[in-house]
Amino acid sequence: MTNHKKQINPNTQLPNDQNTRLCTTFGILNIKIWNLIVICFLIFGIYNTSAQNRKIDSLNKQLLNLNSQSGTYQRDTGIVNTLTLLCWEYRVAGEMEKAKEYCNKGIALAEKVNYPPGMAKCSNNLGIVYSVQANYDSALECYNKAFIHWNSIVSSDSVTALSRKAKKGTASALGNIGLIYWSLSDFPKALDYQLKTLKILEELGDKHGISSTLCNIGLIYQELSDYPKALDHQLRSLKIAEGLADKQSIAAILGNIGLIYKNISEFPKSLEYQLQSLKIKQDINDRYGIAISLANIGNFYYFLLASDCAIMGVTLPDKYSKALGYQVEALKINEEIGNKRGIAAAFGSMGNIYYSLAGYNKALECQIKSVKIYDDLGDRQGSAIALGNIGMIYHGQKKYSLALEYTKKSVEILREIGDLNNENIFQKTFYETYKATGNAAKALEHYERYVLLQDSIFKLDNQKEILRKQMKFDYEKKAAADSVKNVEEQKVKEAQIQTQQAQIKQERTQRYALYGGLTLVIVFAGFIFNRFRVTKRQNRIIEEQKKMVEMKNEEILDSIQYAQRIQQAMLTGDQFLKQHLPEHFVFFRPKDIVSGDFYWVAPLNPPEGGIDFQNPPLGGRGAVLFCTADCTGHGVPGAFMSLLGISFLNEIIKERNITSPGKVLNILRDEIIRNMNPEGRDDIKDGMEIALCRYNFGEKILEYASANIKLLLVRDGNLQELETDAMPVGVGFGASKPFNQHCITLETGDIIYAFSDGFGDQFGGPKGKRFKRGKLNELLLSISNKPVEEQKTILENTFNDWKGNMEQTDDVTVTGIRI
Repeated sequence: MTNHKKQINPNTQLPNDQNTRLCTTFGILNIKIWNLIVICFLIFGIYNTSAQNRKIDSLNKQLLNLNSQSGTYQRDTGIVNTLTLLCWEYRVAGEMEKAKEYCNKGIALAEKVNYPPGMAKCSNNLGIVYSVQANYDSALECYNKAFIHWNSIVSSDSVTALSRKAKKGTASALGNIGLIYWSLSDFPKALDYQLKTLKILEELGDKHGISSTLCNIGLIYQELSDYPKALDHQLRSLKIAEGLADKQSIAAILGNIGLIYKNISEFPKSLEYQLQSLKIKQDINDRYGIAISLANIGNFYYFLLASDCAIMGVTLPDKYSKALGYQVEALKINEEIGNKRGIAAAFGSMGNIYYSLAGYNKALECQIKSVKIYDDLGDRQGSAIALGNIGMIYHGQKKYSLALEYTKKSVEILREIGDLNNENIFQKTFYETYKATGNAAKALEHYERYVLLQDSIFKLDNQKEILRKQMKFDYEKKAAADSVKNVEEQKVKEAQIQTQQAQIKQERTQRYALYGGLTLVIVFAGFIFNRFRVTKRQNRIIEEQKKMVEMKNEEILDSIQYAQRIQQAMLTGDQFLKQHLPEHFVFFRPKDIVSGDFYWVAPLNPPEGGIDFQNPPLGGRGAVLFCTADCTGHGVPGAFMSLLGISFLNEIIKERNITSPGKVLNILRDEIIRNMNPEGRDDIKDGMEIALCRYNFGEKILEYASANIKLLLVRDGNLQELETDAMPVGVGFGASKPFNQHCITLETGDIIYAFSDGFGDQFGGPKGKRFKRGKLNELLLSISNKPVEEQKTILENTFNDWKGNMEQTDDVTVTGIRI
């Protein structure tokens, strides 16, 4: 597989296989299109294990009988045809190596006796096997060979039934090649090959093939998020299938339509179509298709967000109960019909549902079964995703060594096959696991890889959007050209009518006038109708663009909210703060979801068993480092700076073992300048304001260094502003001077405050003015004798009352620590 491996839309439904994998942490449902097998409806089959085994046994007997006959051309072609059928049946049974063995034998014999149909059929089936195993280069080579062999028959014979069969073979090969390019995200080529397929099938009048190809074209537009065109092609495909009374195709198309409605958040309609699809499959006893629908409905419920559940009238417990119930039913049917891939998918989905419910043992059992089946099938992507899910489960159980072991296996496979999306997910698991074990260097390494993959995926999505717009432009340009051509033809016809009318005799003048009047009325009515149609189309385009903008805004908001979860994970947690600083509060309010402010705490040489705060130890043990910081900017840029600052602090203090506040700030400044401004440009002013303190519990000594962040000490009702350096940690005034380190002795009951400038800079009050730092100092002094939690509440209420309905000016952070 190349690095362009795409992640197929999770809502795609194809009728021949069910292969859903999800990664719970990010809520991604990955469907690998090539395991669903070639052109949407060209190949159907309901497979029963016992019936399938009987077919294989019967074909093997037939092969033995043919081999026992004397060598003739007819016998050899019969052997090739039997080998082709055996290849197909072994592929369906999941025995890929045997399938390849029989295909290669068939190709060798067909070439030996110069039997082009046999070469074509065996090459096509071998391409399908390679597609299932995600070996796209080999699959593409096989499909091209199949096309060449079929086309050679068409070129040499254009009248017989064999020629018609060969033309259908060329259509099938072109369609398969198109799906390969679809899998590689080369959508122009994918669409081009599907259109070539459609043209051949229309020439042959093959309605079944036309219906399936229209469906495939619709799926390509669905992949490009062009849902109006996707729905249009699915409806055209449905109309043909209904005319043929092909219930199996109708059921599959209804499922596709339901999944399109899910993409545009029309959840009731989506479920309605899925249930219609399921009912038809039940009516015709299509057990293979029933299993697919049950799994799709289970996944529908599983991926409903809280807001979606409200729309559907489903509670959170009902959501998981329904999701699990449908997957269990799907598993039961897949086991009965021997659909190994469906069994593996069902176990994977059930494992992720149990994971979401914190049922780790059941989740682990399901994922292990899924891995084993995917390994037996030779499906590397399926195995990799299941292994990664096992790593997540062990992480949830805090079995970090096992989590790292399974995640490593998963990521190695995903990197080899170029699956960026799922590697990105499990790189996050690596980062979280190393972070939990305190291995900051490894955590940073995998976090950087995670960020790099996020950027790559974002670029691919942008490329897809640009491509979609280009395809839309080409389509509309062609439509406009056709419209001009029709107008010119209409003008020629009108000229001919006028010429004929000019030749009519005088006695028919009255009738001529009547005809002329009617013609004018028709032309005027046509003009009015055309303008109405243009206006309607323009309104539809505007509405579609509006929906696209809304969808993009929602995607951006989702990304920022996810960035918030990352930042919250990097900030020191409440439980950790209470453990090391029992008497404290943090009033932290970002301006735009994520924040350029941050706070951070790290214990230094804690004694075994933790610190006894009533009788703290003396000396170097039992000390803690804590800081309050305000980075350049706010929102996403500020958040990136805050994550960078936390990462550098972890490296300097935990890995380099440097704990002197002044030295830490000097090194932190050097790291920020080196990474953010390596060329020493004057126009770059990135950095942060920060107060870093080291407090020894036993000796009650506070050592600190401060860069533009004010530290306040309140003792016995008196407030004192501690000294600070008027320069940032970064590029700016005085950037080359070392930071001063101060040392003071604290007393029981003292309280230390640190804050960013967000609170004081907030506009509000009756006159819409700034709150100001002096007023904040007075407020802190007035509440300093109250319990810390009450102080935090007072600060929050004061800030909210002052701000009122005005916009928040900046990120706000106020911290307080009582000795």
